[in-house]
Amino acid sequence: MKILTGNNIKKADEATIVNEPVSSLDLMERASHAIAEEIIRIAASYCCEGDATDAGPCRILVVAGKGNNGGDGLAVARLLSAVRRRGAAADAPIPFSENRRVGGVSADFMAVLPGSIPESGRDRMFDCTVFISCGEEEMTPECRANFLRLPKSVKVIGGDTEMLRGYVENTPDAIIIDALLGSGIRGTVRGGHIRSLIECINSSGRLVVSIDMPSGLPSEFAEHVQEEGIHGDGLVAVRADATISVQFPKLSLLLPDTGEYAGKVIAVPIGLSEEFIERADENFYYADAREVAGLLHGESRTEPSEARRNGSASGFGGVFQSGAGLPSGWPCVSGAGGGCRFPGIARRRPKYSHKGNYGHCFLVCGSEGMMGAAVLSVSAALRSGCGLVTAHVPYSERTAMQVSNPSAMAVFDERGFFSASYPAAALSKYTAICAGPGLGRNPATAVALAGLLESARELSMPFVLDADALNMIAEDKHMQEMLYHGCVLTPHPGELRRLIGPWAGDEEKISKVSAFSARTGAVVLVKGANTMTCLPDGRIYINSTGNPGMAKGGCGDVLAGLIAGLMAKGLSCGTAAVAGVYFHGLAGDRAAAALGEEPMNSSDLLDFLSV
Repeated sequence: MKILTGNNIKKADEATIVNEPVSSLDLMERASHAIAEEIIRIAASYCCEGDATDAGPCRILVVAGKGNNGGDGLAVARLLSAVRRRGAAADAPIPFSENRRVGGVSADFMAVLPGSIPESGRDRMFDCTVFISCGEEEMTPECRANFLRLPKSVKVIGGDTEMLRGYVENTPDAIIIDALLGSGIRGTVRGGHIRSLIECINSSGRLVVSIDMPSGLPSEFAEHVQEEGIHGDGLVAVRADATISVQFPKLSLLLPDTGEYAGKVIAVPIGLSEEFIERADENFYYADAREVAGLLHGESRTEPSEARRNGSASGFGGVFQSGAGLPSGWPCVSGAGGGCRFPGIARRRPKYSHKGNYGHCFLVCGSEGMMGAAVLSVSAALRSGCGLVTAHVPYSERTAMQVSNPSAMAVFDERGFFSASYPAAALSKYTAICAGPGLGRNPATAVALAGLLESARELSMPFVLDADALNMIAEDKHMQEMLYHGCVLTPHPGELRRLIGPWAGDEEKISKVSAFSARTGAVVLVKGANTMTCLPDGRIYINSTGNPGMAKGGCGDVLAGLIAGLMAKGLSCGTAAVAGVYFHGLAGDRAAAALGEEPMNSSDLLDFLSV
């Protein structure tokens, strides 16, 4: 999914209006239906308990601004107010679990997937109130049209912040829908009426759902975030529990400096012009289930040795396509959250294939006292589906590796750290390499790593560099110059800072990483929430899976081994990195669902890893 930025966000609307054609008001109605459906799901989980037939209505407060974001909020209030009870008289409420038309207003948003709403929530109604932050004369035409469409069942209040605060205090169970400011704002909210409304929402203690963007948050990079900090006064924005973003998530919703304001990000498609989005000059992509499926579908399906000869290991072997038109016979797995289904990495294996058809991954890992990282990375490589895995580990630590991973072969270093020499001829039997997990930073290891990197470069061997290998490269400019197309670097923030230097915000960080990737030819990961995969051609894939429970030691070792295993099977470095990050995060989401974010740990990812 391409992430549009700047003027392209507005231009996508305009292109849709002209080319479909559809009126601006009807396009807003389309967006509001998609948003209302998600709010119904959120509300069903939040305020539907016990016997729904005896429960009162679910209270919704829409705080609307004067622009089209406010128009979306007003339309949502109208749609939710049309939700009615099952089996009632014609003029009485009907449930939102039924698909029908109410009072001439399309209620398609009422048709929900079976099981997506708790049983207790399927007969709930909505008591909608709208707080208007401006006069009718200040509204955009679309906002005003939806204001005039509000039925009498929707209560309208307005005035100063005290009016809003009074309503919030008197309705402790209300869900606040933030529709003050959308993606079109420029600059930051400095003060005045809007700032006081934002502060009132943030101090309410209520569940807050923002439409498209948390009000006050820029669609790309925030100013003054590093100057005063995101918890200071530098950025005034709504802190949402969930953000329902139209068509695609806006960039700032996915970045560390600003993503905390967004809460859970939900992207809802509304049919914006695919032709315009495809042509738009953008470098950012959202790596959701459909995007990953498109990458895998576009990837060449050659054997590892042939893929490397054809150059896919040194760049990107397949055409990057959308997920549309995927072969119907491909095996599918469930995506995280949204129920999207997509092909896995492996198609059905030919009956007469053998282990040599699926690549040979070589991992240089571990040192005395640091074998946990080595075990995790080798275990993940085995889970990738590659045919053979060999680990280079210290002889003194051989038992830990052979007992934990009997499926892997092992070669041994006589010393307690990596010190062996590997000429190119010795590496030629492998199809991908990973070095770094648990490696340690002995000076002799740095010399051996430089030799390994030089031999791998001679062969254009796919090579994952992680952990201590990155720290040694950061200290050696010569090794940085030896990086090549085919390398994948997987640093966490501290390792990244040692590689590229400090930065003052997400914009500068992304610029520096992109420049480093372009200069070296390496794919560079920026690990964290919504891990970014930066490609040498400038494209940046922002991951959609994963959770804070993965912020534990060892998760990065699992990721490094998984990506190396995928490259060993023949996937190009770009596709292996994007897909590896996605499936790694998906395993984390499954582990969190089964065990909880607090008790889960890095070894649990292996039990839930499926490619």
